[in-house]
Amino acid sequence: MQMVGRLFLGLTQILALALAGCGSPDPEPVTPPSPALWQVESADGEVEGWLFGTMHALPAGMRWKTPELERVIAEADLLVVEAADLYDGDLGARTMARLARGRGLPSLLDRLESEERTALEEVVADSDLSLSDLDRVDTWAAALTIAAASAPESDGPGADEALVEAFDGRDIRQLEGVVHQLSIFDRLPEKEQRDLMRAVLADIESRAAEPERLARLWRAGDVDALVEEGEKGILGDPELRAALLTERNLDWSEQIRKLFARPQRPLIAAGAAHMAGEESLPALLGKRGYRLVRLQ
Repeated sequence: MQMVGRLFLGLTQILALALAGCGSPDPEPVTPPSPALWQVESADGEVEGWLFGTMHALPAGMRWKTPELERVIAEADLLVVEAADLYDGDLGARTMARLARGRGLPSLLDRLESEERTALEEVVADSDLSLSDLDRVDTWAAALTIAAASAPESDGPGADEALVEAFDGRDIRQLEGVVHQLSIFDRLPEKEQRDLMRAVLADIESRAAEPERLARLWRAGDVDALVEEGEKGILGDPELRAALLTERNLDWSEQIRKLFARPQRPLIAAGAAHMAGEESLPALLGKRGYRLVRLQ
């Protein structure tokens, strides 16, 4: 299936679209970069590790690393990302082929309201996708395909990929992995899959209006503003928010607690959506007795 190779980006691509629409950055940013970074300490002040809010797709050439982040990269014993196997296209394609079968659904256009049909047809017309391919897969898989196909051509490697490269030769672990991430989508009820498609189409349209703004917010470390943007789209749907954000944060906070119980100090890099609000990783770790110190 021609479109399967696009889908290995999985859940991170959807949240990148929700929170991090990108385009060409400002040629000379006025302020220095300061993406959100926390030091996590025990109750007695011992450094347990670090949290870094990432974007999964960035404008090519955007400068975002800082001396403080470089110091943390040097001091950390291991890197923990959402999906270390994210860039294994073969794994993503195999998993998608196994999970994304259409299961006798009507055509994709018939699964949407009239205004979404028009938006879908416009997205397909501007890409190398075909409606016949999209008709043969589940709605969530079609939404991921469209999200990937709509990524601006100017996008370069995301912060996650750059960190994986920086830790080459050192221990790299994952909180979920691609198979788990795609399974989250596959378990969504059909109603929520269609809500996902509508939100993806709406986010594509809103992103086109001002493609650089969200990238600038991330670079400045304004995670609260990024979350506000996400809540206007995909994360504004309560069921999708629970499946894509809240439940995962709860699971990750337990995994992170276990990591902190070991001698090695991890740098934990996850999407900026997971780093702000009462359900965020910093908030959940604070409830577990850790002290979060914002470094930038």
